[in-house]
Amino acid sequence: MRFSSSKLAKSLFNRVVPGLICWCLFSPAIAGTTSTPLLLRKPTVSRTQIAFSCGGDLWIVDPNGGEARRLTSDVGIETDPFFSPDGAMIAFTGEYDGNEDVYVIPASGGIPKRLTTHPTPDQVVGWTRDGKHVEERGEGKR
Repeated sequence: MRFSSSKLAKSLFNRVVPGLICWCLFSPAIAGTTSTPLLLRKPTVSRTQIAFSCGGDLWIVDPNGGEARRLTSDVGIETDPFFSPDGAMIAFTGEYDGNEDVYVIPASGGIPKRLTTHPTPDQVVGWTRDGKHVEERGEGKR
């Protein structure tokens, strides 16, 4: 059976995300307690990993399950993760100074790099197909 890349991504998304949501809601590794449900938001799927926002930070986990690893732990709020087409980088919206800006971080972890600086909010909406540029909405300048 042949799948186009969009059909494969949709199939993977439809199978993995519901399980990941359940895992996040009930996992003591993230929650610290099984009695407190958490809200998993805006997952993004690469060929080898799933990244998501939970508790204002970005997390990454293997699509087959396992323990999620926190990618960010800054004082601000990180949301809207998007994998680059090659899966090496994750673009996200970060709010650190009272304003949303666009950042990237290696999928393996590291220090986020700020891409936009503007007094109005800038939010990640994806990557260009070639993976060279992050797509955003807002009035930010790079």
